[in-house]
Amino acid sequence: MDREDENFAAMRTWETLLASSIVQRRVWCALSTLDDRFGAPVRTWIKSVERRLGGKLVAHKLALEEPEEDEFLLLHIWSTIVIDLFSAIMEEAAAHTRFDLALPRTDRQRITAFYKQCVQRHAYAHGLSDGSHYLAKSPAFSPKVEALWSAFPDAKLIYLVRHPLDVIPSYTSLLDIQWTLLGAPLEKWGSARLCARYGTPLVHLPA
Repeated sequence: MDREDENFAAMRTWETLLASSIVQRRVWCALSTLDDRFGAPVRTWIKSVERRLGGKLVAHKLALEEPEEDEFLLLHIWSTIVIDLFSAIMEEAAAHTRFDLALPRTDRQRITAFYKQCVQRHAYAHGLSDGSHYLAKSPAFSPKVEALWSAFPDAKLIYLVRHPLDVIPSYTSLLDIQWTLLGAPLEKWGSARLCARYGTPLVHLPA
């Protein structure tokens, strides 16, 4: 669906992690243009790093210009389930595995409002027309379906059914790779302990 860029628009990795605001986008675009004028040495280096990392992530392509999960936008306000990937504070991520059920209403409203503003800025930055659709792929959004529908009442959700016995090993494997890339886990498969204690957002849907 993302390849149909006339009808759909998704956020890229650099937009989620580095440019949640319009000003940030313009700064990074200006720096990219400057890099191109000097033969793109920075872009070449980034591509080489992405190729090395790509060999470790088979199921999930990692690149700054590839579509990425919107959940990473919420790192800017440190209110996301992926806190556990960037820190050892697993307890702070726990409530986000049951977003619609466990978080206080004020927190749900604050987080959802920030996400909606990010989507609006993305639409403005890309000049999306009324006929275009914003496309988001984020398994971590599963626990916040009710909050998303309150913010985007005309949204259409596509839920891919997958057996939990396939989901959980896949999820813990991905977490373990991400922890190794982003930090220095004290134990192998520490992600399995996290899932055993708090569960996985991929199988927590509100009733």
